[in-house]
Amino acid sequence: MAFEESVMAKLIASEVLAVHGRAAGLRRNPVQGEYADYVQRGIAVARKGGYGQLMVEAETGTGKTLGYLVPAGLDCAANNSRAIVATHTLALQRQILHFDPSGHLAPECDMARALDIIKAATGKRLTAALRLGMR
Repeated sequence: MAFEESVMAKLIASEVLAVHGRAAGLRRNPVQGEYADYVQRGIAVARKGGYGQLMVEAETGTGKTLGYLVPAGLDCAANNSRAIVATHTLALQRQILHFDPSGHLAPECDMARALDIIKAATGKRLTAALRLGMR
């Protein structure tokens, strides 16, 4: 692992959200920070060959989406890997990821916010793509 990647691997999701989220105009939420750290620990366990599933829950409005997108993105940036986010509803999919009429990622969607936070924390610009499956 390169020096840059080892430094990124040590970034703590709640601290990244607190510092870079505030710079992006988001308010700090301690529950979101706890949630993000829990997700980050789960990803670390799975990456080391541990149990590959994680279940977390939190109240509406706590920032769950950024609470899992940011740690997943930090892991992708540190390990040059990819993550998949699957949703049950189109409404949640649109909250997370949607594009403006020109085909660019809409700045108000959660994915755009997460990618901006990850770029600010790591210097790496990750990308996102939408994939749809048939039922």
